[in-house]
Amino acid sequence: MGLGRGRRRYTPPAVPQIHPQAFVDPSAELDDSVVVESGAYIGPRCRVGARTVLKRGAQVVQDTTLGSDNVLYPNCVIGGDPQDKGYKAENPGVLIVGDRNVFRENVTIGRSSEYGHGLGKPTRIGSGCFFMTCSHVGHNSVVEDNVVLTNGSAIGGHCRIGANCNLSGFTHVHQFCRLGEFVMIRGSAGVSMHVPPFVIVDTVNSVGGLNRIGIRRSGRFSADDQSQIKEMFRIIYRTGGLLEDRIAHADSSATLPGARMFVDFVRATTLDQPPFRRGMVGPRWRRADKHPAALEIME
Repeated sequence: MGLGRGRRRYTPPAVPQIHPQAFVDPSAELDDSVVVESGAYIGPRCRVGARTVLKRGAQVVQDTTLGSDNVLYPNCVIGGDPQDKGYKAENPGVLIVGDRNVFRENVTIGRSSEYGHGLGKPTRIGSGCFFMTCSHVGHNSVVEDNVVLTNGSAIGGHCRIGANCNLSGFTHVHQFCRLGEFVMIRGSAGVSMHVPPFVIVDTVNSVGGLNRIGIRRSGRFSADDQSQIKEMFRIIYRTGGLLEDRIAHADSSATLPGARMFVDFVRATTLDQPPFRRGMVGPRWRRADKHPAALEIME
């Protein structure tokens, strides 16, 4: 029988596109526009947002929330067990991921390891991040928006990576470290200390200068603010005297948002308590006879 005038054509209900050779746990919740390709795996208590794609062999292990428009490439493992000797299966922890992230081949991101002393916060990934092949984010770490982890770079547990940071190939961030916004770490370098916003780390725990191109391209900071950021950097890293005196000097001079961000971060590193008391990365030169401020910054 014909449909007849005024009748609606039947449209089947939208359902996720799940390949027959993929596995989706019955407790998982998938948006109707999710695509799960052959060999992909979505484990228990996972939630996957709109238009997210799991390519062949990608895994979302368990207790993970993925926002919309994420792409998981083959063999990446998201929401796996934390690499922590103190991890207990009865406290599985969680991973929370935002939108529009790309996880390339063999990326690994662990869930949080739940234990006391305020260290049991979820592992969190922001939005618009790009995780290149074989990069890693450890348990309980926070990666803010628009961060790039280049091939082989790794972030330890309980770290915080500020927005718009760029970790070049095979760089490493030690556990309990913080990076401010717009930090760039050059290839094969690494840090075991906190890194203030806007700087370039060129060797281990060593600052080579400001990420001026990144600051300018962001469009967030006026010309006057960029000049203030440069001056705050000079006060902290290029002058002598006690660090607390340099912070006080910078604090009295910083009036614009970017400069205030820099000074507030530096001050916060002096107030941390163990295990977050890591000190702050120093200038490129470290010998006290060449630069008396260098050793004090690193303490």
